Amino acid sequence: MIILGIETSCDETGIAIYDSLNGLICEYTYSQKIHYFYGGTVPELASNDHLKKIFKLIFFTLKIKKILLRDIDLISYTIGPGLKNSLFIGIIVSKALSFALGIPSLGVNHLKAHITISFLFNKKITFPSLVLFLSGAHTFLIEMNDFDNFFILGETLDDSIGETFDKIARCLKIIPSNGKSLEFFSRKNFLFSNLGYFNSCYSSSNLNFSFSGIKSSVIRYISKLKIITFNDKCNVSYNFQTTLIRLICNKCLNLFLSKKYKCLLLSGGVASNFYLRKALKNYSYIFNVTFCTQPIKYCTDNGAMISFLGCFYFNKNIFDKNFNIIVKPNIRLNL
Repeated sequence: MIILGIETSCDETGIAIYDSLNGLICEYTYSQKIHYFYGGTVPELASNDHLKKIFKLIFFTLKIKKILLRDIDLISYTIGPGLKNSLFIGIIVSKALSFALGIPSLGVNHLKAHITISFLFNKKITFPSLVLFLSGAHTFLIEMNDFDNFFILGETLDDSIGETFDKIARCLKIIPSNGKSLEFFSRKNFLFSNLGYFNSCYSSSNLNFSFSGIKSSVIRYISKLKIITFNDKCNVSYNFQTTLIRLICNKCLNLFLSKKYKCLLLSGGVASNFYLRKALKNYSYIFNVTFCTQPIKYCTDNGAMISFLGCFYFNKNIFDKNFNIIVKPNIRLNL
């Protein structure tokens, strides 16, 4: 089976071809740059850019391995969660191709796809596994007892971790205002002891997350700076990032002490953070837990994860029964 995966949940247009026998054979992800100076993704701009680029990207990806449209057996697309209009572009293109080619299509859960892509790169994942899902819009602690069996242990009560990183980057006037840029400044290793927003939040035994208090404290500190210097950016980035990593590691520590997990699986866009990966890997080693994640390029949105999960469901004879256009921008992980 050859599966075409289409991902358009936010501001990346991801296209991939997955072969059930040979694995991932080609993929391409186009990241929209037009949002950098707006301080966040603009939904209307995102959907318009998807519409302009999606067919070109599909045919470009097929051309890489000289695959024809008639060779495709299934079209797998993101049904949600995400931006409604961006999702709509991917869904309607998938349905149109499905109808024209006379092949089935399948809508998959974006969150599940982010988690299960790790199975493509890790053969040692066993259950029960503890999943830490961190992205621009979601923050979850999950117990995973099978490939498609998730139980949410904790989640954010306010902002997601990705949103928090982006907000602090904007306040520091870092462009582009995202977690990757903030991580770059944190690597300069400026560390002052008087920032005042290190607190006892990361000692809480509660499995839910709350980032609003930390975010507000950091913003208040930044607002008192008359001029934000390069050293200030490095200083705040380092301390802020260290605070969040300690918070996250403490949640995992509490769970490692209470139950025997075989794997710790890190997923989502924030999983690309070098310091977070290193810290969690060290904690996992101490507790004899296998640490698993995906290559950094597959942490962010991509078509590979959509095609891979689509193959799993198609093997179980699960696919769309009609050509109805259904968008689920607020779908939950366990649905």
